[in-house]
Amino acid sequence: MVSIISTGAYLPDKVVPNSYFEERIDTTDKWIREKIGIKNRRFLRSDQATSDLATFAALDCLTKAKINPKEVEMIILATTTPDLIAPSTACITQMKMGAKNAGVFDVMNFCSSFNYALAVTSRFVGNEVQNALVIGAEAYSRFLDFSDRKTCVIFGDGAGAIFLKEGDSAFFNYLKSDGNGWNMIQIPSGGARYPASYETVSMGMHTFKMGGKGVWNFATQRIPKEVLKAFKKAKFSVEDRDFFIFHQANLRIIREIMTSLGIPEYKTHTTIEEYGNTACASIPITLNDAVEKGKVRRGDVIALIGFGGGLAWGINIFEY
Repeated sequence: MVSIISTGAYLPDKVVPNSYFEERIDTTDKWIREKIGIKNRRFLRSDQATSDLATFAALDCLTKAKINPKEVEMIILATTTPDLIAPSTACITQMKMGAKNAGVFDVMNFCSSFNYALAVTSRFVGNEVQNALVIGAEAYSRFLDFSDRKTCVIFGDGAGAIFLKEGDSAFFNYLKSDGNGWNMIQIPSGGARYPASYETVSMGMHTFKMGGKGVWNFATQRIPKEVLKAFKKAKFSVEDRDFFIFHQANLRIIREIMTSLGIPEYKTHTTIEEYGNTACASIPITLNDAVEKGKVRRGDVIALIGFGGGLAWGINIFEY
């Protein structure tokens, strides 16, 4: 049994409006708003990395909980844009925030990474540790092909965090994957399959790639069915839950899923309009924003629904 004590977030100062892309590629503000739902997004500074975003979000979260970083026993960091291939970005974040007594590691499963990290954390707290910090942090602006109008307008940078302690709230986690779709969303190079070389760089293989139609079908057709499976397994009904936080993939995708499940609009909150798709960081960023705006209150039963590359998806249901 665990309790969520606080949430936190950090968004870089640099605001990037749709007009930035209008000046560089064949797109329009109208198209981006209508097709994706984005008005602005944030990009990190040239002297920042994912660990900096993670550190600021973590410290915001701990400040609200009135917890010294040295008191944190575990940090699990979800990201698909690490500072380095190795060591883990969690280790770098630990050093920057001064959490010297924590055990730390990364989780990477594209846009459902935070759901997986939170699920793991919910099993550690109250057993091996008494508290833990879960962070989702992404710096996608470093991995975009700014000549690809289908993907470069989608993403933004940012981080969100949740601090958990042993408590009296039950957690239900539903984690699933379909490796048959592994190549639908990817950053091909930089690993053991295609190590960095002149050829991989010149071919643009170190930037984000996505098959848009396949992702749309996966998100709008399969995810609603998986949500129903998760709720059935948890012995809950979708209608009885108080609030839903979705991965901020695309505003149309979110609305399509909600319509399929019969979820009214007042039971969710979105941040994609101002922050873009911040990948696995989008769920904790949006949860924190909903908490700060009073849309999520203590005692609410919440579902966090993440989905993306892998293909993988995760659902966490808990009382806030």
